[in-house]
Amino acid sequence: MIAYLLVAHGSRDPYFAQSVNRVAAACSRSISATVGAAYLELAATSLTNQITVFARQIGCSELRILPLFLAPGVHSSIDLPAAIQEAQIELESSCQLVLLEPLGNSMASILQPIRAALPINTVFLAHGSRHAGDFLLDLAGALRSTPAFWAIFPPTAPEATLVNRVSDLVESGAEPGEIGVLLYFLFPGKTSTAIEAVISELKLRFPHSHIRSTALLGEDPTVIQKIGQLLLGTKFGQDLGGVCLS
Repeated sequence: MIAYLLVAHGSRDPYFAQSVNRVAAACSRSISATVGAAYLELAATSLTNQITVFARQIGCSELRILPLFLAPGVHSSIDLPAAIQEAQIELESSCQLVLLEPLGNSMASILQPIRAALPINTVFLAHGSRHAGDFLLDLAGALRSTPAFWAIFPPTAPEATLVNRVSDLVESGAEPGEIGVLLYFLFPGKTSTAIEAVISELKLRFPHSHIRSTALLGEDPTVIQKIGQLLLGTKFGQDLGGVCLS
């Protein structure tokens, strides 16, 4: 029996876990299989423990684990594989753990139709990463949008805040008109609440620009459909100490 586990970063905000659980339930219905949710950080127990408990409760012989990470970095390349290797040692041969390709690797194709529905002048807003600045800049470029970052800025764009980017678009002639904000975030939490507040302030500051932002991506039907496809994928990479890495 094959089961599936979605791994998100984790948050203290209860709405975060509720949203992840809804995605897991939707995927479970979509692929007619058991799909659970686990968290890398800020959970009651370690990710290793969450994996082993889930595998034993379900009684699966194979557990495919999909990281819900939007950009490459330490979490996907080091932290998650390490936790899975520890879990594989505990489970021994009772269950094979398979690490699938992170969701972020498929986001360019997922976001194309979302981007197509936005104005020509659109800001692509990501959290930012110390290790994935180029990845995010390339993704923004592929989506023909202006990159902005919420918390961590790449060296080539140290002042690329949402406020600065929207202000630049207005000053360049986007007013009057429309400005889009494509939110590169999956689930609700403190950050998404803060972003909503800033967008509300920008709407008051630039009332003629008709600023409109996208919803969070986690529960978007296109994203859920892609997660289901990734879960059912059969192409895996090399075996690393009992853990298959794609």
